[in-house]
Amino acid sequence: MDSLIEFDTLAYARRFREAGVAGPQAEAYAEALRNAVARGLAARARAEASRRDAAEFTDLMARFTAKLVVMRWVIIFLSILMLAMNGRLYGVF
Repeated sequence: MDSLIEFDTLAYARRFREAGVAGPQAEAYAEALRNAVARGLAARARAEASRRDAAEFTDLMARFTAKLVVMRWVIIFLSILMLAMNGRLYGVF
Protein backbone atom coordinates (compact mmCIF):
# COMPACT_ATOMS: atom_id res chain seq x y z
CA MET A 1 0.00 0.00 0.00
CA ASP A 2 1.77 3.09 -1.22
CA SER A 3 -0.35 6.09 -0.40
CA LEU A 4 0.94 9.58 0.09
CA ILE A 5 -1.07 12.10 2.06
CA GLU A 6 0.11 15.66 2.22
CA PHE A 7 -0.77 17.49 5.38
CA ASP A 8 0.30 21.10 5.75
CA THR A 9 0.52 21.61 9.50
CA LEU A 10 1.50 25.26 9.06
CA ALA A 11 -1.65 26.07 7.07
CA TYR A 12 -3.77 24.05 9.49
CA ALA A 13 -2.38 25.95 12.49
CA ARG A 14 -2.76 29.25 10.64
CA ARG A 15 -6.48 28.56 10.12
CA PHE A 16 -6.89 27.97 13.85
CA ARG A 17 -5.02 31.19 14.67
CA GLU A 18 -7.22 33.11 12.20
CA ALA A 19 -10.26 31.67 13.99
CA GLY A 20 -8.98 33.07 17.27
CA VAL A 21 -7.15 30.08 18.75
CA ALA A 22 -3.84 30.92 20.46
CA GLY A 23 -0.68 30.19 18.42
CA PRO A 24 0.83 27.41 20.58
CA GLN A 25 -2.55 25.73 20.97
CA ALA A 26 -3.19 25.88 17.20
CA GLU A 27 0.23 24.34 16.55
CA ALA A 28 -0.48 21.63 19.12
CA TYR A 29 -3.76 20.79 17.34
CA ALA A 30 -1.95 20.57 14.01
CA GLU A 31 0.79 18.35 15.43
CA ALA A 32 -1.75 16.08 17.16
CA LEU A 33 -3.69 15.62 13.92
CA ARG A 34 -0.52 14.94 11.94
CA ASN A 35 0.53 12.29 14.49
CA ALA A 36 -2.91 10.66 14.43
CA VAL A 37 -2.90 10.48 10.64
CA ALA A 38 0.64 9.06 10.63
CA ARG A 39 -0.32 6.38 13.20
CA GLY A 40 -3.39 5.48 11.19
CA LEU A 41 -1.37 5.09 8.01
CA ALA A 42 1.26 3.03 9.80
CA ALA A 43 -1.43 0.75 11.25
CA ARG A 44 -2.97 0.31 7.80
CA ALA A 45 0.42 -0.56 6.32
CA ARG A 46 1.05 -3.12 9.09
CA ALA A 47 -2.37 -4.69 8.52
CA GLU A 48 -1.71 -4.95 4.77
CA ALA A 49 1.70 -6.52 5.43
CA SER A 50 0.07 -9.02 7.80
CA ARG A 51 -2.49 -9.97 5.15
CA ARG A 52 0.28 -10.50 2.60
CA ASP A 53 2.26 -12.60 5.08
CA ALA A 54 -0.80 -14.72 5.87
CA ALA A 55 -1.44 -15.31 2.15
CA GLU A 56 2.19 -16.29 1.59
CA PHE A 57 2.08 -18.64 4.59
CA THR A 58 -1.11 -20.27 3.32
CA ASP A 59 0.49 -20.82 -0.08
CA LEU A 60 3.62 -22.25 1.52
CA MET A 61 1.58 -24.64 3.68
CA ALA A 62 -0.40 -25.83 0.64
CA ARG A 63 2.80 -26.61 -1.24
CA PHE A 64 4.31 -28.32 1.80
CA THR A 65 1.19 -30.43 2.30
CA ALA A 66 1.26 -31.50 -1.35
CA LYS A 67 4.88 -32.57 -0.97
CA LEU A 68 4.05 -34.52 2.18
CA VAL A 69 1.32 -36.41 0.34
CA VAL A 70 3.78 -37.38 -2.39
CA MET A 71 6.37 -38.43 0.18
CA ARG A 72 3.77 -40.54 1.97
CA TRP A 73 2.97 -42.45 -1.21
CA VAL A 74 6.66 -42.94 -1.95
CA ILE A 75 7.19 -44.38 1.52
CA ILE A 76 4.18 -46.68 1.13
CA PHE A 77 5.43 -47.85 -2.26
CA LEU A 78 8.94 -48.48 -0.97
CA SER A 79 7.59 -50.33 2.07
CA ILE A 80 5.49 -52.63 -0.12
CA LEU A 81 8.45 -53.17 -2.43
CA MET A 82 10.68 -54.09 0.50
CA LEU A 83 8.08 -56.51 1.86
CA ALA A 84 7.75 -58.12 -1.56
CA MET A 85 11.51 -58.45 -1.95
CA ASN A 86 11.82 -59.81 1.58
CA GLY A 87 9.12 -62.36 0.86
CA ARG A 88 10.90 -63.54 -2.28
CA LEU A 89 14.13 -63.99 -0.37
CA TYR A 90 12.47 -66.19 2.20
CA GLY A 91 10.25 -68.03 -0.29
CA VAL A 92 6.97 -66.59 0.93
CA PHE A 93 5.88 -65.43 -2.52
